[in-house]
Parts: sequence; C-alpha cells; structure tokens
Amino acid sequence: MSELVFDILGVEPDPYAASPTLNFGLRISETTGMRVHAIVLRIQIRIEPKRRRYSPAEAERLLDLFGETKRWGDTVKPMQFAFADVSIPGFDGAIEVDVAVPCTYDFEVATAKYFHALDDGEIPFLMLFSGTVFTRGETGFAVEQ
Repeated sequence: MSELVFDILGVEPDPYAASPTLNFGLRISETTGMRVHAIVLRIQIRIEPKRRRYSPAEAERLLDLFGETKRWGDTVKPMQFAFADVSIPGFDGAIEVDVAVPCTYDFEVATAKYFHALDDGEIPFLMLFSGTVFTRGETGFAVEQ
C-alpha cells in the first residue's frame, strides 16, 4: 500500500487569471518506493481564523462575522474556503504541482468578508486531502482510497 505525504510549498496569486485565483504549490511524496501511476485528488481548503492575531482595526471590521471580541472564543470557527479537484500524473518518489483555486468577488460570502477585513499578514489555511491513488499491485493494477 502506498504512503503519501503532502507538503504545501507556498501560495501565490495568479497574475494572468481572468478572475482572482490563488495557486498553491503542492509536493506529493510516496515514501515506500512504490510507483504512483496517477492520483485523482480532492482537496478541501478551510480558513482557520483562530490561528492568527488581529489588530484592533481588523477586529472592528470582523464584527459582522465573529461578533464582539470578548465572544471570539465561542464565535470564531473554521470557514470553508474552497474545494479543488486535481488529476496528478504518474511519478516515482515525489512530484510538485500547482493547484489553482478561484476566489470569489461576492462580499456576501463569509470568506470574502474575512479577506477584506485584513490589513496584511498570513491567512491560516487547513488543507484536507482525499482521493483515489492508482498503483501497481501484486496482481497488476491497484486502486487505493
């Protein structure tokens, strides 16, 4: 059975996209030495706002999302940002790919409000990976989930 390790190498805005898009650099490593023929990968991306500090001005702009700062322990929860589906070609050892994730313009959406409220700094993302891995098994072709 294959053992996969996922590393986020960085994130950059796509300057050539028709709409706002973030490109996440992703490295996938297979640690048992098994050849991976392909991966159909599904990525759930969440924002984890508790993992960041906020200035007083940012906290004021986040009032609509999280309420009074004294209640943030109860009201600040992870937010769903996006889903991404990516087909990964075959590789030995490791592969690096870009994952394009479109961003919304809609300021009625909580994530857009969150981004708009921030002055600067990093945004804490959590990426959850699932999917199907195609490898060579003992009797030929193998499929793992």
